[in-house]
Amino acid sequence: MSMSMGNKFSNPSAQVNQSMNQMKTFGFAAGAQTAKNQSRQSVVMEAGPVVSGETGEIDMQFFDKKFNFSTTNNKFADELITNAKRLGGQPGKGILATDESNYTIGLRFEGVGVESSLENRTQYRSMLYRDPSIGKYFSGAIMFDETARATDKDTGKTNIQLLNEAGVLPGIKIDIGLKEIPGTFGEVATQGLDNLPDKAKEYYEMGIRFAKWRAVIKIDEANGCPSNQHIMEIAHSLARYGACCQHAGLVPIIEPEVLMDGAHSIETCYKWSDIVLQKVVEQLKAQNLLLEGLCLKPNMVTKGLDHPSQNDPEQVAYYTCKNLAKNLPASVPGVTFLSGGQSEL
Repeated sequence: MSMSMGNKFSNPSAQVNQSMNQMKTFGFAAGAQTAKNQSRQSVVMEAGPVVSGETGEIDMQFFDKKFNFSTTNNKFADELITNAKRLGGQPGKGILATDESNYTIGLRFEGVGVESSLENRTQYRSMLYRDPSIGKYFSGAIMFDETARATDKDTGKTNIQLLNEAGVLPGIKIDIGLKEIPGTFGEVATQGLDNLPDKAKEYYEMGIRFAKWRAVIKIDEANGCPSNQHIMEIAHSLARYGACCQHAGLVPIIEPEVLMDGAHSIETCYKWSDIVLQKVVEQLKAQNLLLEGLCLKPNMVTKGLDHPSQNDPEQVAYYTCKNLAKNLPASVPGVTFLSGGQSEL
């Protein structure tokens, strides 16, 4: 993640000045501040999450290699870092979500009088993937399992090949849905950890390079939601999923989504979004994930859908950025958001 830079203080010593310039190379804002003891100066660093999609930068990945520094035994580390920056660190590009299940896409086809056959589902997706211009707008595409295994009838190429040729990273929805957690008031846990290492390995061998796993948290304070039990489950399972993916070569999208359902205030949403993200990051670190090799997909902090007043975009931006600035490590290269759910008014 590249950072904003600025020199706030004047007349630094030559040694401090060299340190500041080097920190700017690493992507940090730096300035020399004269201490109370006039013979000493301290270096002040500031970081702001402004990602860059430029390639060939001299960044922390470059210096990790130069100094042979590693905090992981993952053989895919360098590839994960590179792909995570491609996926989440390119301004102006989004991630194309084409991972509807057969059931969901069947409902959509039914609405327009189209049979939900394997051929129609495949061609519907391949029609998008075979357009080489999609690489101008998307860094990655999330697919359903059937889509990832399919071959385009027109070109004879697999969907994964089409995406690669367009410069789009192929991704996969790797969870298998939600189930209620016993002993809670309707809170749900994401399923799919069983055999996940084997699934992730197979997907990597197919050419998939990132994965999506959605975890949802509802706000219903009158009924004790979210509960500590649920937050603990969400944080732990997201980290376990992430670790399984990274050790198979897949960049995990970490998605703790606090739902907009309800009439809660934006302050209440911020309170719970703060707690959830804090606990998720704690688990990512505790389970030794490579933070440089993942992307975060949190919720925006908003009022509940049933709140009597509309969201103020400036307020949404403020609370959302406040949550990220407080809890997100600067080493995470990208943050993405769900495009739907909010009114355009």
